[in-house]
Amino acid sequence: MDFHALDAKHGMVYGLDSGTSELMVSDDRQSWDRLGQIAMADVTISPDDPDTVIVTTEDGAQLSVDGGGEFAVLGDAPVVMLADWARPDELDGVGPAGDVHSSVDGGQSWQEGATLGERPQAMTVAADGTVYVALEESIVVSNDGGQAFTLFYTWTAS
Repeated sequence: MDFHALDAKHGMVYGLDSGTSELMVSDDRQSWDRLGQIAMADVTISPDDPDTVIVTTEDGAQLSVDGGGEFAVLGDAPVVMLADWARPDELDGVGPAGDVHSSVDGGQSWQEGATLGERPQAMTVAADGTVYVALEESIVVSNDGGQAFTLFYTWTAS
């Protein structure tokens, strides 16, 4: 297995096997159940329920409330490439061009935040709501829900 997206909460790990394009889940980190192929970029688990999962797709964020068995497009969710669900009802996502979005109602409505101006490489949201986004040559941070970002760390690509 070659995982390109992973999230772990509640003793469960969900991941995208890039070799087979399958969403997989494990409750023991030894054996994996195959949930099916889905064209996705990222996965995030609800902080309240291990069976509630969101994946990011070209059609927008998709929600499953049955542990990845079935997915449905999540309302008017924007197209985000990366997403994280660190606190109840608070979702954060970054689109392919670096457009930042957040939701405070479990993904039913979204607010547009900052525009980073380049493709994100990775993102995470800390327990306190601080948003970190890795770009090609830097990491930027937001303490206001993705409305503004400042430089956290930079390096020179070689």
